Amino acid sequence: MVLIKFLSTFLTILRGSVILGAWTTISGAKALSPTDAQSEIKQADDMDHDQRFKTLIRTFFDQFLLLFFEDWAARLDLSGVEWLDTELFHDPPDGSRHALDMVAQVPLVDGAEPGASASLLLVHVEIEASDRTTQLTSRLPYYYHFLRDKYGLPVLPIVLYLKVGFKGIGVHQCVETVFELEVSRFQYLYVGLPGLDGVEYAKGDNWLGVALSVLMKIPPDRVAWLGAEALRRLTEAPLSEQERSCSASACRPICRWTKNNRCSLRAYCNRERIPRCVP
Repeated sequence: MVLIKFLSTFLTILRGSVILGAWTTISGAKALSPTDAQSEIKQADDMDHDQRFKTLIRTFFDQFLLLFFEDWAARLDLSGVEWLDTELFHDPPDGSRHALDMVAQVPLVDGAEPGASASLLLVHVEIEASDRTTQLTSRLPYYYHFLRDKYGLPVLPIVLYLKVGFKGIGVHQCVETVFELEVSRFQYLYVGLPGLDGVEYAKGDNWLGVALSVLMKIPPDRVAWLGAEALRRLTEAPLSEQERSCSASACRPICRWTKNNRCSLRAYCNRERIPRCVP
């Protein structure tokens, strides 16, 4: 019964993207050219994609930090997380507005940082779905100074890359120079999912890692197994309904796998008697 509900949620998400693509014709609006229609669908899908992963990380925020940045998590009291307003004004009061992805105010564990001037830390997380990094990295220093000035607290910036792997987990920096003079250096933590071992995370005991494994690096001969294993483990996991729904939405990239990979996953599910989960 739990498996049926999980797969129902997953397929509902998939059908939503199919309905979106057909909306222009169904509503009777003027038909768009194939190029324009694809562009609008991609923009809408990117917005939906971005929101789904924001919800996922907020729901599993403690697991996110414990999974990828265990040393940092040890310094934080993750039971006291408070989510803050993310709206940013470029030129107040009449300037353009922009919303940061997620900003959490988190208490520091007693004694975590001897001599620290604050008992709280802001954790700023940006989720980047693009296959390029240049647009985001140029904005990160501005976001940092905005939060630092507004709240007067130290800020830990983190970027979750969905399509750029780099070394998997690490530290990046943005350096600005004037001729030979370095005038600014900004560093941030990052996770590059395509740079991580999907098989390792699919087998792990962190449920967020299991959900995100479908976006990681997967050996061609393990694709079908990993897709089925991630869905099976999340179905059987001791999760709340909200956590299960978020996990299902994270597995949506399975539907964007190549036709051969999806066929392999269907065949694997049939062979292992796992209910059919891929269109």
